[in-house]
Amino acid sequence: MLYSDLKARIRDLVDDPSGEYTTDDYLLNKVAVVYDDLYNDLRSTGAQFDESVVELINVTAGTPDLGAYFASGKDLEMLLNPTRMDAKLTGLDPINYLQVTLTSRLEDLQPGATIGAFEWRRGNIYITPATAAMDIRIRGEFLFSALKEDADPIEVGKNMGSYLAYKAASLIGIVRGNPQWEKSYGLLGDRAFDSIAIQIVKADQGKVKRVGRVSRRGAPNLFNINPR
Repeated sequence: MLYSDLKARIRDLVDDPSGEYTTDDYLLNKVAVVYDDLYNDLRSTGAQFDESVVELINVTAGTPDLGAYFASGKDLEMLLNPTRMDAKLTGLDPINYLQVTLTSRLEDLQPGATIGAFEWRRGNIYITPATAAMDIRIRGEFLFSALKEDADPIEVGKNMGSYLAYKAASLIGIVRGNPQWEKSYGLLGDRAFDSIAIQIVKADQGKVKRVGRVSRRGAPNLFNINPR
């Protein structure tokens, strides 16, 4: 499902199929709220999220941290937890990537020929600076990319469309002072999520439940039930 499909569902639920008041700007932040709520709700089921890989090209020599890449719209904006970093000199083939050590406390060191270690602290990645420009590859868990453009995919899978539409319509009911929408659509959203959660957390299923997401440069994934 694409964002354009989701918007059409929401507008139909709140009696505004032509989008007279539910303009794109009106829906943007409301959909963002329920999209974040979906992530948290999935977390509560114990679902594990597929990791994604982001490559940062030509990171300036002497860079002490990657804070600039966490800004809105940048490659690491949605990163929740990095699990691995690799680095190589800019211009070398990918085969030259070497793993960078994850440490709990980064020492103050003079710049070296490469990045020797990194630390994840307070939502930022700190690195030992290198004397030359580096390419950095980061693997980790990312939030779902924000829905902004009509062609943006619903990253968790097409079976989440009903949940998102109902929850967004319920939120609109709160904003517009319509308690019937708030209650009815909220309950329908809960029911839609419960049906999916049952599929994810079956006690007798000895498998890892992974929730797919889209890397910032990849294609959409759906729910995958993979053997250990």
